[in-house]
Parts: sequence; C-alpha cells; structure tokens
Amino acid sequence: MLANLLLVAVGGALGSCARYAISILLAPHVAVGRFPWATFTANTLGCLIAGLLMGLALRQGLVGAQLRVFLFAGFLGGFTTFSAFG
Repeated sequence: MLANLLLVAVGGALGSCARYAISILLAPHVAVGRFPWATFTANTLGCLIAGLLMGLALRQGLVGAQLRVFLFAGFLGGFTTFSAFG
C-alpha cells in the first residue's frame, strides 16, 4: 500500500513535469487565447501511450502491477490529469 502510494507520487511528479515541459515547448508556437494546444497535445499523447502500454500489459504481460500503478495512476495521471479510475 505505501509502496504504491510512493509510486503514484513519483510518477505523478514526473508526469506533471513532462506536461509543463510540453507547454513550455509549445508556447512560442501558439497564439495566446486561442486553442489550448499544450493540453490537447498532452491528452492525446497520454491516451496514445496508455493504449499502447495497456496493449502490452494485456497481450504480452510486459507491464507488471507496480509498473502499471507508476505509469497509469502516477505518470499518465499527472501528465494528462485524468482520473486513475477514468
């Protein structure tokens, strides 16, 4: 239980940093007040990564339980701000 909480915390911190990096990288290329490209990019990438990883987890068994907690609830949760139960 405590180990999973730590995995989610570390993954969430890394995912949040990655999302911030995307907004910094895209900021010079988008107009202020227009479409939220950083949010769209992070959510689209996050969904793509989640789908690919879940496919690997289910078909190949390459993603263990603790890695799933770290990646899905932690990293991708912080990256896309989606609910872990979504």
